[in-house]
Amino acid sequence: MEWEPENVDQAKHKCLLLNDIIPAIIEKWPSFDDNTVINIQQDGAKAHLSPTDPDWIQELEALGMTGNFNLHTQPANSPDTNVNDLGFFASLQSRYHCTTPRNALELIAMVKATYEEYPAAVLERIWVTLQTVLNEIIKCQGDNTFKIPHMNKEKLQREGRLPRMLPVDPVARHCLEN
Repeated sequence: MEWEPENVDQAKHKCLLLNDIIPAIIEKWPSFDDNTVINIQQDGAKAHLSPTDPDWIQELEALGMTGNFNLHTQPANSPDTNVNDLGFFASLQSRYHCTTPRNALELIAMVKATYEEYPAAVLERIWVTLQTVLNEIIKCQGDNTFKIPHMNKEKLQREGRLPRMLPVDPVARHCLEN
């Protein structure tokens, strides 16, 4: 099996979502009941499905999963709050371009190696970055025009003073309470 990049249009995305992803979630999820809801968030790419797509609705009905899965599309230019995007995926992408896996087995091996070699210290700093991003998003009322504040995380970490949790910024707290 040779690895080649391909464009994903809506038909391919729908096929992947309905034939691979949803069945894999159902198979691996511990248990489903009437209160179980899986929210699938997607960006605004044209290839992604509308939550009202007839095939999406029909497939969920056929699986007896109506109400257990929701599709959500991010508004355009939404701030990125995916903690993986803030750090780990950049490392994966960098390693992908350095190693250029040519098939699925090489790609899987590359992802596993990157995960195993990824420094825990970097993950700790990424979590703190996520908290600062969330504060900034609240302060600018959901807009993405903020700059991530610098707090010398590496120095704090070396000194053993990197916080695990950040308090909600007073300005953000005011926005949340009013």
